[in-house]
Amino acid sequence: MELLIMPVNYDRWMNKTLRQMHHDSVLKVSTKGTSMAVYTIREKSKSKRFLLSAQPAKTNEAKTDLHLSFNASLWQKMIDFNEEQTAMVNSFSKLENLVKSPLAFYGYDIHEAKVPDSTFLYHAITTTNKDRQKTMQKIFEVLIDYAEQKNAGFNGKRIFHFTREGDDSIRLYGSIGINHPETIPNNSPYPLKRMPFGKNLLVTPFEGPYMRVEQAYAAIEQFKLDHQYISMAIPYHRITAPELSLADSTITRLEVCYPVY
Repeated sequence: MELLIMPVNYDRWMNKTLRQMHHDSVLKVSTKGTSMAVYTIREKSKSKRFLLSAQPAKTNEAKTDLHLSFNASLWQKMIDFNEEQTAMVNSFSKLENLVKSPLAFYGYDIHEAKVPDSTFLYHAITTTNKDRQKTMQKIFEVLIDYAEQKNAGFNGKRIFHFTREGDDSIRLYGSIGINHPETIPNNSPYPLKRMPFGKNLLVTPFEGPYMRVEQAYAAIEQFKLDHQYISMAIPYHRITAPELSLADSTITRLEVCYPVY
């Protein structure tokens, strides 16, 4: 409904002809109840009305059925709609494409996958924003060295996440995947973390300065809420490149992942 009634969202789906009409105050938008928007185009003494409605889908309440209704003559139905009708039909198609595309709607290519790895060695360090790059490298170096000492079978998988603890303090959490957790003693300084192998995972690729990854977090959190998923574990980053940069001035490539039910 925010897409339907808030002018700030019109650029995302409304045809240029209709946007211009709205700018010229020819197009008026009003609500009808909590799930319908009425678009009225006034020209002199005549007006044309279009009704856009959003209702929970009968087959799945997590999905929405969108409907466009307006009056048209039999001749128009057989030959062609007028300019305003054509503009609204085209806008409706663009609206449908928008809400069906996570990339267009949320700004990130969010999709569902399965948790591929199950057991990780884990380590966390609190540091400053200035030292986050070398601290994260240290975390992985320490974990990989320990895994080699214990013959745990480091499988090349690295994941991590962070929490802010102050204006210039950040806690970094790093983990590496291992194939032989039975070699890790109970008193290990680097505890084991087990992931829900084979369960649902929301994933989106991220490319950009590292500290903007919080925008991807926010998008995947909203996707989770909109699609009625339930959190299974905290979201994390999956490192997909050989080298990881946490500097704001360089481009980081990774995946943001969120285990869900």
